[in-house]
Amino acid sequence: MTTLMALLMIFSLLAFPVGLIVLVVKLIQKKPVKKTLRMLGGTVLVFFVSVALFSTDTDSTGTTAGEPAQEPSAAVEDAAGETDGAEPAAGEADGAEPAADGSEAAEPTAAAGQSGAEDASARDEDAIYLGDDIWLDHITDFSEGRAWVEFSINHLKKGSGRSARQAVDAAMGGTLGKIIYGLQNGSMDGTQCAAVIDTHGKIVWQSDVTRETSGYVLSEKSDFRDGLAYCLFNSNDGPVYCIVDGSGNLTYTQAKSDDFQILGAGGGFFLVVKKVSGFEAEGWQIGAIDKNGNVVMPFQAFQTTSPDYQEPLGFDDYGSEFIQCQYMGDGVFELRYQTFFVLLNVKTQKIIYTGENTDREAIDQFLTEFQDGAATVIVGGDGDSKLCTLGADGTLSERLNNAWTRRMLTMSRSTYDANAVYGDGLLFVPYDSNLDGHEFGDYYEAFGEEKPNSEPFICHTGVYYGLDGKVAVDLPQYRGKHDFIATPFQNGHAAVRVIGADGQRYVTAIDKSGSTLFEPLPGFWAAGISDDGKYLTAARRGAVSVFDLTGKELVEVKYAGIYMEEWDEESQYNVRGGVLRAGDFYVNVTDGTVIGLHQEYDREFSLRVN
Repeated sequence: MTTLMALLMIFSLLAFPVGLIVLVVKLIQKKPVKKTLRMLGGTVLVFFVSVALFSTDTDSTGTTAGEPAQEPSAAVEDAAGETDGAEPAAGEADGAEPAADGSEAAEPTAAAGQSGAEDASARDEDAIYLGDDIWLDHITDFSEGRAWVEFSINHLKKGSGRSARQAVDAAMGGTLGKIIYGLQNGSMDGTQCAAVIDTHGKIVWQSDVTRETSGYVLSEKSDFRDGLAYCLFNSNDGPVYCIVDGSGNLTYTQAKSDDFQILGAGGGFFLVVKKVSGFEAEGWQIGAIDKNGNVVMPFQAFQTTSPDYQEPLGFDDYGSEFIQCQYMGDGVFELRYQTFFVLLNVKTQKIIYTGENTDREAIDQFLTEFQDGAATVIVGGDGDSKLCTLGADGTLSERLNNAWTRRMLTMSRSTYDANAVYGDGLLFVPYDSNLDGHEFGDYYEAFGEEKPNSEPFICHTGVYYGLDGKVAVDLPQYRGKHDFIATPFQNGHAAVRVIGADGQRYVTAIDKSGSTLFEPLPGFWAAGISDDGKYLTAARRGAVSVFDLTGKELVEVKYAGIYMEEWDEESQYNVRGGVLRAGDFYVNVTDGTVIGLHQEYDREFSLRVN
């Protein structure tokens, strides 16, 4: 019955424009049009009758003809925008009238097909969970136990796995199949939506559905930090900024326009630019709002402090697509355009630093974020670097300037790691037999000659250095004996990949004493340490395993979609928030809960939870 109604709808859709053409031709030729008008009227009638019967048939079963009926999922209704009442918060950015918030909260139900061995007592029965039977799009890493995902609401409502397979069959079939699938599953409001989920797949916030066809329901989304994040939701009425807290409350919405944009977030602040036009000011201004839209830093045009750049900090000077915004801690934001950047302190409402990376005396790299009013930075270029402290007021003070900063710190960045990643305040310098044990002196900057009677620096490689340039962690069990590389420390632990005497690759974990925590495990191409330092992830082509710090395997995922050829690809299979992200789905490593459909037609999948 459903297929017949779909065919009638297709027929009427095709017949109607043909009838219109015939009608126009007859009118031009001044011929009778009564029969043609009847045909057009009949076509319209057939279309609406078939639509009505089609809707009745599909709603009564929740499935297509010839398939078993599915238990209908609970509907979703708008609930998240009620945190502060219907009135806009006082002090909101000008023109910040709440737009359609795009927020939905889940009614009591749980999606069937949820994988994993989660304790039933810990499961929220009044929530919707995404399981292993729903295709997810544009997923993000977890941050503070939350992640952004996108999916089709039809897959959630109708038995996700079956709906996904229908979609694939339609896409791989002919035009008729695609049209029938679209008619059966389409909606005037759209079918795509976005959500914030927890580490077991529970939806804590869900957007409205949208007709968005660009491929992205959320064109922007930030990590959760200090319990807050924002996204740019492509609603049917246009793009809307939404601020969401970790509990799923939608605290603020604002339509994006050519005159209003959110640049970044952190520390409870949201850095915003808006365009003003009036007697007092004209042009772009920068300000900050809190989670409710209250202005916490007045909008203004900031004057930069560089003697070589005395122009106001203007958003439109560069163009929004070129501005990069990063939160640096303690209320400080970095705004960067190519090599030029400024540091803006929201708390003091001042530009505290202006720099160009091409300047030999400029900040070249941040080794730490701002904490307790200061950050550790590298100042100067190759061969002339020094370690400095940058205060939150912009005060720059030298901490260390010797052979370590001029030679080894520069060498470690340029030769081994362009970003010189410090983890827990330690930097790994890979082993190099040509440099290990070499004694360096300081040198004249102009000629590159060593200074006589300067304090020498004895180079050690295959070790971790502290910020003071002293060896903090030695690895004598590997150094000079095996080819090995190690990751930055996370919460006191790091991962090591080492080549054994048999030529195989092994992985293990170490602590800050340099001790190997368990016997190296063979056969893996890469290894990484989780963000909390609790898990080691080891990957090889077609498989990824997660181990605890005793070497016990917790989860093994075999999936043809896992590609592992190079060491520097390990991060995409790392564990964050206790969840492994493996391409287009997640696995909770504590209980094996799978979030997202993983079985594609040309890919095999298996999961082992120990």
